[in-house]
Amino acid sequence: MSIFLSHSDMDDAVVRGLVSDLEAFGKSVWLDKKDLVGGESWWPVILKQIRTCDVFVFAVSANSLKSEPCNAEFDYARSLQRPILPVKIGDVPGEEILIHEIFSGQVVDYREPDKATAYALIRALNEREGATRVLPDPLPPEPPTPYEYLLLLGRVVRGRDDISRTNQESIVRQLGDALRREKNTSVQASIESLLMLLRARDDITVRTANAIDSLLAEPESMIEETESLIEETESLIEETESLIEEPEPEPEPEPEVKPEPEVKPEPEVKPEPEVKPEPVNAGWYVDPSNSASIRYWDGSKWTDLTREAQEVRSLNASAKFSTLGIIFGLVSLIPWVWGFGPVALTFGIIAVARRQRRGVAALVISIVCPIAGFIVWGIWFATTQRTT
Repeated sequence: MSIFLSHSDMDDAVVRGLVSDLEAFGKSVWLDKKDLVGGESWWPVILKQIRTCDVFVFAVSANSLKSEPCNAEFDYARSLQRPILPVKIGDVPGEEILIHEIFSGQVVDYREPDKATAYALIRALNEREGATRVLPDPLPPEPPTPYEYLLLLGRVVRGRDDISRTNQESIVRQLGDALRREKNTSVQASIESLLMLLRARDDITVRTANAIDSLLAEPESMIEETESLIEETESLIEETESLIEEPEPEPEPEPEVKPEPEVKPEPEVKPEPEVKPEPVNAGWYVDPSNSASIRYWDGSKWTDLTREAQEVRSLNASAKFSTLGIIFGLVSLIPWVWGFGPVALTFGIIAVARRQRRGVAALVISIVCPIAGFIVWGIWFATTQRTT
């Protein structure tokens, strides 16, 4: 029996154990890393082995289900009507079980291999071997080579022809996107190898070299350091707010009541009523009969239209300065715009002076965040200067 074993490179250790168990039962297993000869065009050889195998075994794991080559191999084996046996070698997310077609048939669970699971695996293989069909005629189209874009970029990078500045920047942009997108460690290593080959070329520009150095400088560690610094800053703000409480205004002492001297009553003199001049222009004015409202003067007489006098809001009750201090403080946490720090500090000081809500928090944020942003910017700038 000829078995083709499709698996992810990230599961090599487990797959080697599966191959050893199958060979112990006298099964012939074809494994790409074990059987491919150096210098062979690997994808056509793999497709040929799928066409000639008796059983196609898919080593199911979270890694293989997301692998582009594994999925291409599975689709090609299915189009060739090869007997397919899924063998689970690792845990799989529940949503993948519902959407991936590999789970439409029987799956052998081989995550904890023992004597019983080994016999179940061999029995399932023997059943599928008897279901082998003749290849369809004509053959279905062959799937394209996985990661073909890396092969094409590799030919350009390894070529002897000069690469223009525009093409250099385009290659770095494509490889950078692929480096952030790909999760397979072997693919990531290939991308980093191409970046280093491009960096070593004689026609490389300074701008391209700096871009490559930035990609290879482990940006994730810088992001983790920044996130850790943000968490420490937030923790410091919370501790500061819990320790610093806005002082409550001290109650003013009640004035001492002194006994008034006895004064002989003087004859009451009624004051003459104050005669206010009537307005000249039409509009809203304080009601002569009720100072708590306003009345409309039509230019010649008072009308019956009245309104309640609006109360002027106290600026001290507003929290706009503390809000602006917090916003500009958090913005200055970004390394390249830490220059907003003085603006944030100004609003924070005003908020505290006006005794606004969260005024102390705004002042602390306006001090700490620009310092944190400056530190991160300094780390980045020092790293850039060192690599240059």
